[in-house]
Amino acid sequence: MTTDINKYNKKIYLLLKNDCENNIRVKNWCSLLKQLLCTLGFYEVWLFQEVGNASVFVSNVKQRLSDQFIQGWDGRLNIPSRASLYKHISSFKFKPYLDICNIPKFRYSLTRLMVSTHRLNIECGRWAPPPPPNIIPVNERKCQNCNVLEDEYHFVL
Repeated sequence: MTTDINKYNKKIYLLLKNDCENNIRVKNWCSLLKQLLCTLGFYEVWLFQEVGNASVFVSNVKQRLSDQFIQGWDGRLNIPSRASLYKHISSFKFKPYLDICNIPKFRYSLTRLMVSTHRLNIECGRWAPPPPPNIIPVNERKCQNCNVLEDEYHFVL
């Protein structure tokens, strides 16, 4: 918005903005920008076409995008029935064990255990051979040795 009116990028922006304002159903770069600003709580930026301090605004946008992504990620994590161990120990940050565990095969195995890409019965029971529904019910996915539910907790303990 601060560039010269005679520059092409300013002219194109104003044309797209005009299309966006005159036709609610139009989908272009400006309509997507408006939608993003509204979603992030910056509708006044769209209305006034001014951000004030640009570096502070960019920092706030990055923070809100990050917060929204993490909130959505956390919400999606609680929906499925799998990865129960990961739900209890996860947070959206770098996992220190990735640096601490220097032996690749152990780091790989630990990661597979955490994100439920292993071959314990709790996971194998959900994989059905071709004619469905051959999926084993969760309460029947038992350990061969102990005859209790074979999940990540049982395996580790």
